[in-house]
Amino acid sequence: MKTRYRLTRRGNRGDTFYCVDARTHKRTSLKTSDPKAARRIVEAKNQAEEQPALNLQLAKAYLSGTDNQVNRRTWQEAIETLTNMKQGCCVWTRRLAWLLETLVNPSANPF
Repeated sequence: MKTRYRLTRRGNRGDTFYCVDARTHKRTSLKTSDPKAARRIVEAKNQAEEQPALNLQLAKAYLSGTDNQVNRRTWQEAIETLTNMKQGCCVWTRRLAWLLETLVNPSANPF
C-alpha cells in the first residue's frame, strides 16, 4: 500500500520540513528543522492512516504515561474542569459549557 503522507523540505523557508498529503496535494508545515523529528511525525501520520485502532491504543498508552488517572476520569469531570478554568470569561464560554453538559447528559436538556 502506498503511503498517504510524504516528507519534503523547503530550503528557502529556513530549512523547515513539510508534510505533503498525496490525496489532496496540500502541504503543511511540521514546524521543525530536525530531520528525525520530522520523519517521526510523518511516520505517525501514515501509521494512523493505516491502523486507526492501533492509533487509539497508542494514544491511551501515551496519556497513561503522563496522567495515571486518565482511565478513571469521566467526561463530567473533564467538562467541570474546563468550565472552572474559563468561568466568567464570556457568554460564549457559558454557552459552550451548557452545550457540553447537554451532550454528556441528554436528560438535563429542558427542550
